[in-house]
Amino acid sequence: MKKPRFATPIFLVRHQAEKDLFGVIRELGKLGFDAFEMGGLYGNDPEAVRRAAEEAHLEILMDHVPYTEFETKPQEVIATRKALGSKYISICKIPEDKYPGGANFSEGIRFIYHVAEEVKKAGMTLQYHNHGFDFMTRIDGKYPIEHILDQVPAELLQHIPDIGWCMLGGGDPVYMLEKYADRCKVIHMKDYYAEGPVRLRTAHELGGRRGGAEYYQFEFRPTGYGIVNFPSMMNQIMACEPEWITTDHDGSYCGRDYQELKMSCQYLEGLVSLHYLPK
Repeated sequence: MKKPRFATPIFLVRHQAEKDLFGVIRELGKLGFDAFEMGGLYGNDPEAVRRAAEEAHLEILMDHVPYTEFETKPQEVIATRKALGSKYISICKIPEDKYPGGANFSEGIRFIYHVAEEVKKAGMTLQYHNHGFDFMTRIDGKYPIEHILDQVPAELLQHIPDIGWCMLGGGDPVYMLEKYADRCKVIHMKDYYAEGPVRLRTAHELGGRRGGAEYYQFEFRPTGYGIVNFPSMMNQIMACEPEWITTDHDGSYCGRDYQELKMSCQYLEGLVSLHYLPK
């Protein structure tokens, strides 16, 4: 296997990106990452964004696109991400009625299958990135996310296991890594701290703040600086033969966003170097 490369989503610095995406890209280029993940174009031309990434010596790994955008302008969504030079597109924010357990889940799966086929025709791969809510219930003995992944072939829909969100939803990340080892080419290593067991659906639940007593003083942390035991999972992580390992830091509270991203990157580089065995 090739040694995984390292990326970060823009989510942590999304407010800066809303004001100056190109400035954010320049800053990310100084931190040691190989690529970044977008969360929309922030009103910018995709070709200009791609040029900015190239100038910063970064790739654009993917963009995370809401389900409803695929519904309203599918070809534009795909063409735009193709222009970014992305290999992947992540589909997110599935409407509740089309999510597992919803009245129109079958319709939702058919649509995701169709989108995945169109994305593949364009030379990219559709992915699904989990959050906490993907593990908070069981339907016929399965996590909701399993119902999505099990009904669309691996060659059409890949999985982005976010280890931190899996744990925050009450899921078992090792189980997910082992079951979907053939479709985890991008793995998100989210970390956090809490004084007790916490359940969170998404980062938006806290509105950018630390959790109080009801959340056991929860806070997001740079990868490797929280309570998620990544070393204990590295055999399963590396068995997936990931192409990319991503920090996915969701909340900094002291105005040190870029410093914390660099800390995450350095931690991941060291951790992977201990577990990577070139063939």
